[in-house]
Amino acid sequence: MSIALSHIQSSDLSRNPLKVFTAAEAGPVLVTRRDGENFLIMTESEAESRQTLQKFAGMYFEVAQDERGGSLTERMIRHFPWIAAFDASGQDDCVRALVGTAKVAFATGQSLMFEIEYNSWYDSAEAMAAGLHLVNRDWTEEPILATRPV
Repeated sequence: MSIALSHIQSSDLSRNPLKVFTAAEAGPVLVTRRDGENFLIMTESEAESRQTLQKFAGMYFEVAQDERGGSLTERMIRHFPWIAAFDASGQDDCVRALVGTAKVAFATGQSLMFEIEYNSWYDSAEAMAAGLHLVNRDWTEEPILATRPV
């Protein structure tokens, strides 16, 4: 199974690089060569998403081998202390979402969806730790009516 969405011959890279780079923005492109090993071209953000998923997987293996016991959530908190910023049900939801999304990302090769999920939970934990969940949000209860534009 290839992780590339497109396959392009190396001669196309020299003849029409814009076509190759445009394709690489949509997803990884496999550049096949006759005289050597093939290349995989992808955006930097795609590579970073894959790296985030791989780092999580490495940490998850440590969680799985944690012999100190406890529930999955308790073991995850030992390795990802930021999860402790949530209440008990939030911690369980976070762990369940991260593990579930990681499974799907590995199964489909779509690491960006995992990076978005991970960053959402991490940013929320960071906001909770900063006390932003304690901010009075009563002003959001009253809808603001806007006039229809002309």
